[in-house]
Amino acid sequence: MSPSPDWRKETRFYVPNEDADAARLALACLRGGLGRAPRRPVFVTGSGMLALDLLPELDEGCEAQCIDLSPFQQAWMARVMVAVEAASSPADLQDWLGGEVLAEMNAFYAARGRAYTLEGVLDALRRFFHIRFFFEGDWLCRVRERLGMVRNIQGDMVERVQQGEFDFAHFSNIVDYLPEASLHRLFGACAAEGAPCFFIETTACPDREALARAWLTAGMRLHPASERLSASNCALGCRTSVRHWMRTGAVSLLLPASLTDNPRG
Repeated sequence: MSPSPDWRKETRFYVPNEDADAARLALACLRGGLGRAPRRPVFVTGSGMLALDLLPELDEGCEAQCIDLSPFQQAWMARVMVAVEAASSPADLQDWLGGEVLAEMNAFYAARGRAYTLEGVLDALRRFFHIRFFFEGDWLCRVRERLGMVRNIQGDMVERVQQGEFDFAHFSNIVDYLPEASLHRLFGACAAEGAPCFFIETTACPDREALARAWLTAGMRLHPASERLSASNCALGCRTSVRHWMRTGAVSLLLPASLTDNPRG
């Protein structure tokens, strides 16, 4: 197995690398098939923007936990939430990104020989990541109204789900980097809680058979909408890469056996 990045020190996500619309469609499928949206979802934090952009898809009064090994990502999510709270319009957020963040972001990525313009970052947020609150005033307002639903936590996702009390998990692509024993713990916790989960498998995954074995052993079942999710995905785990950072792969939405065998959506 290839060594994982040092999530606590070396890797920083200022913006997403995932398609929020794919996650949005997954939530819509769950609402259509199960008759409800999640009320206690957990998300891998990353940049935090994907989880925030999904808040209007949840019912008021829900609690969304964002969890990341990285202290940087926890601190960064807090900064994003402060910026969202202060922004009266998407233009304010775009100015914040260009005026306060871009230079810091480029200083970090300079060691990798990369540099980004504000126009390029905003284009990616709109075209690949589909982060609506950066461009739509009404969506920003709805996200801002729901910021109190978010808990921002530094921690280990595998350990968190084993504590229970969640009803949906967005694992991003952490499955690419977990050893098989941790994959069994991850999906076993979802099965025990009766919680659907969403994950992205990419070319970084060292053993696709081990990944599939873990969720099948747990009794999780592939939602029939997974093919549609993969086909629509424009970012990490997409079928055809059009950017150097865009690893190809597939999106999976899993249901525990305790839920209906024939979900709609």
